[in-house]
Amino acid sequence: MNTLSATARQGFLEGSIAWLTDTFKIVLVDDAYVYSDTHAHLSDVAAGRRVATTAALASKTSTDGVARCDPDTIPYTSMPTGPIVAGYWVYKDTGVEATSVLIAFVDRRPDNTPIHYETTGNPVMVIPDYGGPFGVFKL
Repeated sequence: MNTLSATARQGFLEGSIAWLTDTFKIVLVDDAYVYSDTHAHLSDVAAGRRVATTAALASKTSTDGVARCDPDTIPYTSMPTGPIVAGYWVYKDTGVEATSVLIAFVDRRPDNTPIHYETTGNPVMVIPDYGGPFGVFKL
């Protein structure tokens, strides 16, 4: 289920979230993470379910409601060994977990197959549909 959070929808409507100027990151979640539509902030995702977090997304663009960024700017710096990555959240990073808004939850690839990466301690690149019709997310 790839979806936008209700908090993100509200933020985009009210102007408190700006894709081109705010700081956004991606946090990978493991296969024990259970999505909930009540999850609104990074603090709602248990730390034990987080596998790794990217640096800030760079070279962000928006065209026709599709948010994109440069995929080469998503390095995973400390990937543990063992967890299975089963999805990720794109979030607006405020520097405080309780105010960092969850934007889009992704657990399916563009071909609708589930995300499933076994971590080995080596970097893993989960590439959203950058060149496709959905980009990082689509409003």
